[in-house]
Amino acid sequence: MLKRRFLVLLSSLILAGAFTVPAYAETEAPVDDPQDVPISEPSSDPDEEGEGLPDGTGSGVDETEPAEGPVEGAAPVEPAEGEPAEGLVTAPAPLTAPAPEEAEEPSPYAELDARATAAKDVLADDTYYIGSSLNNMQVIDVAYGSTEPGGNVLVWEWNGDDNQKWEASHDETGYVSLRSVLSGLLLTVGGDTAGANVDQQADLSGDEARA
Repeated sequence: MLKRRFLVLLSSLILAGAFTVPAYAETEAPVDDPQDVPISEPSSDPDEEGEGLPDGTGSGVDETEPAEGPVEGAAPVEPAEGEPAEGLVTAPAPLTAPAPEEAEEPSPYAELDARATAAKDVLADDTYYIGSSLNNMQVIDVAYGSTEPGGNVLVWEWNGDDNQKWEASHDETGYVSLRSVLSGLLLTVGGDTAGANVDQQADLSGDEARA
């Protein structure tokens, strides 16, 4: 009986508007207070794992990718000494050819020396008459039988005298010297031009003997 009276009283109060029973809607009520924002639960999606800062604040910036553009407040990097600045292409140093070694000046007598050496055995050391190819009775003769340096030498008819005899001898290179049997002086050409005089002179050495 008491229970029934309680229910009747409750129904009367509801009908009288003394209090209402809240109806629960399926949609969320708007939030007026910012402090009442509900905290979302962490996502269980594996694709979203690892995002955010290491401390879990979730900034969303991927620290593995470098930031584009200059960093504010960073000092420019100066190139090391001896290295070109970035973006500049340095031309290679020009190649310089090594200086040629100075060759020793060849001797003006090199060819003559070679020919003398090659013909060293053509004429044996001995005493000779030197005849003309135009007339074998004409031979080289010291004029007037002179025994003095500078005595003139010419072509004369053969007579067999000592002023027409010449001793041939070779030096170490192969050059032949012709010495008068009469005077002991050398047959000498007084120059290197056509028509130069031929006479007899004392022994010479070096280039003087070649001239």
